[in-house]
Amino acid sequence: MSAANNYVLMLYYSKDGLKNCAALALGSPTRFGNMAAPGLDCSATCHQQEFLMLYAPKAKITLASTALIYLAVLATLLVTTFYPDPVADVSLILILSVKLIPLLLFVVPVFRGDNRGYIWLSFVVIFYFTQAVVSAWLSEGDFAPVLLAILTFALFTVAMIHLKTNRP
Repeated sequence: MSAANNYVLMLYYSKDGLKNCAALALGSPTRFGNMAAPGLDCSATCHQQEFLMLYAPKAKITLASTALIYLAVLATLLVTTFYPDPVADVSLILILSVKLIPLLLFVVPVFRGDNRGYIWLSFVVIFYFTQAVVSAWLSEGDFAPVLLAILTFALFTVAMIHLKTNRP
């Protein structure tokens, strides 16, 4: 065996430390960084962890703002399905499914403040924004598409601010 293939496992933990450790990272110190870093002892924090995934106190404000705008986007999409006139000869359930299901997939991440969910929400909101801008342009500035374009832009922006504020 060559010296490059020999690995040494070094434990920097006591038995009590391993009992209270949430995770143990094993790997190459050169590939994954400093493997001699202390473990995560979350015996107190894991059991007291709230439903929310917030890392900073200011993130509560951005979480509330994002949730409010998210609900406004859903309400606007719902209202524009029925007002001014529903599309004739098309299943209303199909229209609502196409309009709402992609956004409804993010209900839990939005209200938890989950960063990964916010990232994916931002990708999906870009499609809603594009559709709203095109509809606003083609309708020559009707109120509903312009409102939806503004709300989706605001949702994207506030989600990005939340991600900046809520860094772990």
